[in-house]
Amino acid sequence: MTYTCPDFFDDIIRALAIDTNDDGIEAQADLCIAEIDRLQGIEVSYKALTGGDIMAGLPRAELDKAWMLVIGSESELNDLIDWIADHPSDEEMDEEGIPVTTKARLETWLRKIQEENEPDSYPAYIPVPLELVNLLNMLIEDWSEVEGAHGETFTAVLVSSEG
Repeated sequence: MTYTCPDFFDDIIRALAIDTNDDGIEAQADLCIAEIDRLQGIEVSYKALTGGDIMAGLPRAELDKAWMLVIGSESELNDLIDWIADHPSDEEMDEEGIPVTTKARLETWLRKIQEENEPDSYPAYIPVPLELVNLLNMLIEDWSEVEGAHGETFTAVLVSSEG
């Protein structure tokens, strides 16, 4: 149960927004490299035209942790998606300083995972966008408590690694 090279490659494809159309692995790698080359070309052109660094004006992300959702089964993911409709409450989110709009973003993100993962691809290890970490943690804790009260075990967890 570790983060594998194929997991990493899938994350790169998603991050670069590559439409693979179920091409073979070599074609997917070529598309990724072409996209990276295109982005680097944009940076080179910008530097040539302006003499500046395209990244200089952007705020730098300072991450102290990277977060990963570890989810044991498709049914656990479905439980989270069902549970998020009403939990946590807007009041609970407000108490934690989490904007109410984050709930819709989290639900959309979970549904995308649901669409992309095959039933036999669990356990799954999914990098979590930082803006979703606190709400996802609340959701997991809430649902785990409910499952525990019914004698069930819910294995989905958030794990972090120090950056």
